[in-house]
Amino acid sequence: MVMRTGEPSFRGTRSGPGARQAQARSKAMAGQIKAVLDRYLKELVDEEVRLVRAVVRKTIQNAEQKAIDALIGILMTGGLREFQDAGNRSMQNGQKFIISPTFQQDFLREKTVLATGLVENIREEFQQNMGEQIGRWMTEEPGITSSELARRIRFSTYLSRAEVLAPGQKPTEVNLQPLERGPAIVRNVWGRSSLIARTEMMQAQNQGNIKALEASGVQYVQWSSSLTDGGRGHQELNGDVRRLGDYFTLPDGSQMRWPGDNSRDAGIKHIANCRCTIRRPSRARIRQLKAEGKLV
Repeated sequence: MVMRTGEPSFRGTRSGPGARQAQARSKAMAGQIKAVLDRYLKELVDEEVRLVRAVVRKTIQNAEQKAIDALIGILMTGGLREFQDAGNRSMQNGQKFIISPTFQQDFLREKTVLATGLVENIREEFQQNMGEQIGRWMTEEPGITSSELARRIRFSTYLSRAEVLAPGQKPTEVNLQPLERGPAIVRNVWGRSSLIARTEMMQAQNQGNIKALEASGVQYVQWSSSLTDGGRGHQELNGDVRRLGDYFTLPDGSQMRWPGDNSRDAGIKHIANCRCTIRRPSRARIRQLKAEGKLV
């Protein structure tokens, strides 16, 4: 029997100009992130196996730093490219959008925090869940050998495109499905990677739009939501116009200057997997709102 996990589609995750490119970048980024996390999880598994076999433990710090550095590179490359392209599309009169050194430095700091937090979260989640599972096995079977514990550790992690193997067989790749016995030690790696990638592309695209509109001297911006928003209230902002730099207020009171903005701690529920965009409102829309006294 072969267990396979279908990859989620990235179609429809973005809309408007540059949507296909953003979707393609999201999918590529998700695959790159998953590859890094798979390698890091394998290191964590090997470390746990060495522990139960009482083998001298190698430090996991090098593997952890390599994972962080790799993730930073992926996030920086994909994010800045999307930021640049979104900015170019939003510039007026064919002007070229320039990314400032200050923004690049801020972007690097932001992605360093994100990558470090992600790797630390995975390590803590793995160690906690694995510790609980090993404790359960040892309680249920007091005479369990270290070799059997090591085998179960390897069979209780995620394997990628692997077959369901019989006892004694060695898995060849790390998967999206837990194998043989016990709960999943970590959450779906591909799902986590794709969520990060989609969210990163959304934030980069909207940041690029905002910076370009600002550079073009645009005074007002309009929130454009997708058809579905998971009950977060984003649809209620569809068509709302604010002076650039002012905050949009969501139904729950959270405030954001643009979709993906977290300057006032809007919370992960308003940022993760959001499909909204920010754009320049039409002149007719601005005149209408001013005539109605809803815009100054």
